[in-house]
This record gives sequence, C-alpha cells and structure tokens, in this order.
Amino acid sequence: MVRRRTVLGALKWDLGALLLLGLLTLLWSSLNEPTLQPAESPQTNGSRPPDRTEGDVLLLLPATPAAQAAELRALDCSYGWFNALWHHYGAFATAQSDNLSPQILAGRSVVIVPERVALSLPRAAMSALEDFARRGGQLVVELPREGWEPLTGISTTGAVGQARRITSADGLGVHGPLREHLVDTPLTGPLLPTAALLPRPAGPVILEVEEQPGLLVQPLGQGRVYTILFDYACSLTALHQGKPARHMEFGPPGSPRWQPTENRVAHERMLTSHVPYADLLKRALFDRFSEHRPMPRLWPFPGRHMGAVMNTHPSSESTRAALGYADWARKNEGASTIFVAADRFTPSQAAMADQVGAQVGLLWVLGQDRPPLTKARGLGAMQPWAEELNLAEQLTKLEANLGQGRQIRLVQTEEGLWEGDWDATFRRLSAAGLRVDTSFGPGASEHYGYLFGTGMPFYPIDSRGLPLPILEAPYVLRGANINPARLKRMLVNSQNYFHQPLAINVPADAMAETPAAGILLGFRELHDLARAHEHWVTSVGDLIDFLVARRQSVLTSQWSAAEQRLTISVNVLGARLQSAPEGAIASVAFPRDFEGRPIRRVVLDDEDVSLSRLANSGAGDERVLEMPPGRHVIAVYYEPPAPATDEDLDTLPAERAP
Repeated sequence: MVRRRTVLGALKWDLGALLLLGLLTLLWSSLNEPTLQPAESPQTNGSRPPDRTEGDVLLLLPATPAAQAAELRALDCSYGWFNALWHHYGAFATAQSDNLSPQILAGRSVVIVPERVALSLPRAAMSALEDFARRGGQLVVELPREGWEPLTGISTTGAVGQARRITSADGLGVHGPLREHLVDTPLTGPLLPTAALLPRPAGPVILEVEEQPGLLVQPLGQGRVYTILFDYACSLTALHQGKPARHMEFGPPGSPRWQPTENRVAHERMLTSHVPYADLLKRALFDRFSEHRPMPRLWPFPGRHMGAVMNTHPSSESTRAALGYADWARKNEGASTIFVAADRFTPSQAAMADQVGAQVGLLWVLGQDRPPLTKARGLGAMQPWAEELNLAEQLTKLEANLGQGRQIRLVQTEEGLWEGDWDATFRRLSAAGLRVDTSFGPGASEHYGYLFGTGMPFYPIDSRGLPLPILEAPYVLRGANINPARLKRMLVNSQNYFHQPLAINVPADAMAETPAAGILLGFRELHDLARAHEHWVTSVGDLIDFLVARRQSVLTSQWSAAEQRLTISVNVLGARLQSAPEGAIASVAFPRDFEGRPIRRVVLDDEDVSLSRLANSGAGDERVLEMPPGRHVIAVYYEPPAPATDEDLDTLPAERAP
C-alpha cells in the first residue's frame, strides 16, 4: 500500500531550511547588535552624622528618623539647618533632642530648635531653654505650636496659611542686596498665624511673610527668642535640592526617568539668577545674632580670599579636548577637574592628566546622550547579549585605568541628567562610594547663575530627612551661557556681597556642540578675573577638602559686656592641597562693629595685630583675620559705649513679662 504524501511532509525539508536560516539570521543580528540588558545601580539610605560638642551655636536634632515622606510638606527638614550652619559658621555643635540638659547648653551663644524637635520637646527641656535665654542666650524656635507661648510671647492659634514670599524686610534695618533681593526668595510650606505686629525697632517683626509676621525677635531676661512662623528649613532645602511638582517627584505625570537638573528649581526666577537666594535667607537670620553680642565664625575660604573659582570639563567622548582645557588652566596657574567616561580614558591619558595637574572624576554614562557602556554575555564566541555597566562597574573600570590604586570620589552625570524623583540618584551615587557630585546647574544657553540658591556644596537629604554621605557642589555657568560680562558680574557680586565658590562648567565638546565666542573668551579670562577679584583659584576636590578641614576645626567665644571684649578660642586645621601647597587654612571673621561702635584693638596670642592687617569682607559687616594652623586666642575690643544720660535711661525697653 502506497503512503500518501501530505503537503507538510513534502515541505518539511524546506521548512527546516527556512527555520535554520531564520536562526542563523537571528544569531547574526544578535552578534552584531546584542540584546541590551539595562543596569540597575544599588541605593543607600541617609544616616545621622556624629555629633560635635564644641561650638557657639548648638543645633538640636531629632533623636529618631522620621517616616518616609510622600510629599515635601511631610519631609523632616531638620538637616536643612545643618547645611545652613555648615555654610555660614563652619564650626558648630549638634546634639540629639533627648539629650538636652543644662550641661549641654552651658557655654552656648545660640540654640536652634527645628520644627520637628519643637513639636516633641518635653516641658522640662523647654524650661531648660527658657533658663538659657533668660541668662543671656539666643534661642531660635521654628514653627512653634502649643506650649511655646511663655518663651516666644507669640500665639499661633488659628487657620494655617501657605508661605510663598517675603512681603517686607523693613525690620532687618539693612540696605544693599540683602534688603533688595531677599523679598524675591521663594518660600515653601506652612505659615502659622499670629496677631499683627510692628516691624523693628517699634515692634518685634524682622520679616513679614504674606503680609503677616514671619520672623520675630523678643527679649527674654538677658537674652532673646527668635520665632520663625514659616518653614525656614524646608524653604532652604527646596532651594538647594529642588521643589517637587507632585508628591516627591518632578515634572508632570509620564515625565521621562532622566531629566535635566534645571527641572528641579524651586521657582522659575531661579533659572536666571545672579543672586544666591538661599544664602540671603540664611544671612537674614544669622546676621541678627551679632546684634545681641558679636558672633565670630570661620571664614568659608582660606586666607584673605573673598570667594573661590573652579572650572570643570565633562567629556563623554573626546578626553583629549578636556586634557587640553586642563593644560591651558595649568599654564595660567589654575586647576581643573575633568569628568571622563570609563570607556574613553586609557592609562596613557591618566598619565597625561597627571602631567597637566587635572583632577579626574567619573562621568556617569546613562545611555541617554551617547551609547551606554556594556559588557558582552554569552558562551565563547557566541555572546548575543550585552549587559549595561551600572554605576559601580563604571567606577571600577575607570579606577583600573587610573592605576596606582587611586580612588575616585568626584562624579558628574551625563549632560547633568537626573532621575525625576527626590533622592534616588543621590542614593545611588552614595552607594557607589562617590562623595562629591557636580551635576546641578544651568544647561540651556538662556539659563545661568544660582539655580539652586547657592554656590556652596550641600548635603542632600533623603525622604526620611537624613543626610546622605555625598556633597552636591552646584555650578553657575556652563557652555553657551558663559560670557566674560556675566562672569565678571558674578565675580564682582561675590567679592563685595555674596562670597561664593563659583564653579564654571566647560564641556570638552562645547565649541563643537554650541560654538560661541563667549565660551573661549570667558575661559581664557577666568583665572585673571578671579585673582583680580580676590577669589581663590582652585578645584572642586580641593575646595571640598578645605571645607572638611574647616568643619573639623573648633571655634568658641565669650563676650564681656563690661570690657566690650570678644574672646575667641580656635583650633584651626589646614589642608595641604594641589592648589594650596603651603596649606589652605580658614581665617576667623568677626563683626566690624558692635552697636555702631568700631573695633579699637585686636590681640592674637598676646600680640597686638595692626588693624590694617584685617581683610575687609567687601561691603560686608565683617573683618577677616588670617593666621597659621593650630590653637590660638583672639581678643577683639570694641569702642566702649558713651555714658548713659537720664534721657537714655527713660527709653530703655522693659523686660517682657513671663
């Protein structure tokens, strides 16, 4: 019997051949364009830094972390105060709120109570703070609710409002940029209600927010109590780290995962700002402390410098161009940081970086503006898969090419791109062991300046309110938004008023991507302009090392009203740096006058110091004393007050009743 052949049986060899051809085609395609497996970089959480016991200013911090915040209003911003004090004073003390005692308060000049601490302090702790103020201390209480009226003299019952802007700074009693620009500072968070009151000197109001009292000061015994009725710390945190558009995310629903850091700014006016609004908000409060008694601080730059200038050069492709920029800086007695992709940096280029004195940081390739970094996966010659290198793998690859066991701590993301949530990118960078990021700043040609309220590095805060062990060092100019006129204006303002580290970001491909004469002219004049305006020409890494040494230094002071003498005890640590081979040492700054009476004498370690030796902080209110590292005692004598007349005695303010 003859078996009948089916169509399928007749074509089985043809189908087999077609299937084999398809498999060969798929294999050939996968070998030429392997299937990409995206990378996921691990994350870490923030943590509480060790407490410091020495310092005129004491910051009380929550004893336990807060719950994870789902919106900015729920975020514990206590460490926003930490960033502010680190920027302004350098040396200050911290303590957990449950450890508060008269012993911890002894010797302090100022104690700061953030909102979350104010909500949970027991009555005994509040009594200790009241006694501290009555004995001459200055107490700052943020958003006080029920129970604080005996200390603040302010009732905050009623409907809670929303703080968006400062509507009057008449109570500051100052002129110049602080008075002019402070009212443009964007605020965020609640505004506690209180009765209408007059601005100083007729009343207690320093700042009005939404046309009601926002910051007040009241006498209590021999001391003072400052009451902040808006969310001061979260306003600073939003200026530094960004203001989420919804929940803890940036941008509208459906926004891409990676966004320019410009999308995070707290207000659109920050996109074109010559003014560091966050630092103005800090000074609006901190400068008031010296009205009660002169408050010294560690100057934020070494020696007599009024600011600092750094230039960086990210390079995703052409490392040679970045090295060329660095070599130009070296020949002009400058310093540079180059950020290079791990697949574009060879051992020979590492040697060239050493020759031109360039610090090397990682450019984290995200696969958004250029192809991602990958490694092949498969068996033998058959490797049909490509796995993207995560952040830690890119870092390891770059460090291997750098050689000599050197570790990299500086990073910048590709094109300054950032994940669209509150803290994920910071947490990934921290988990990889990186310690300084420089991705925050303007990218578009029409944007420039202090997009994040400051040029000072700050510690990012995670969604539980804890700082992450990485510093964000924002830049102020990049690529096509650089020009000599804009650069000079920022240097003049920094020298005379704002005293800022100004980071200038010149990408290696800037002239190829966005050719503009201002880029080259600005870069060529950068170092000469910086020196002409008393700015320290340094690198990002050297600035961070100096600021860390400043934070590890110790400064305490005592005030004798009878002798009009401020006695400052310091132990100043220096940092030996590439841009400061003899050592970068923080100077000591103190008010140029007290109650309108100037300094008449300064004594350093029992030796009189000529007043001409003191640097003048531009048009500011401080004098800066340069000194070698180590322990020193400085005595600053102010002119004594004129003898009181009978008319003066009749106008003395009465102590506020408890």
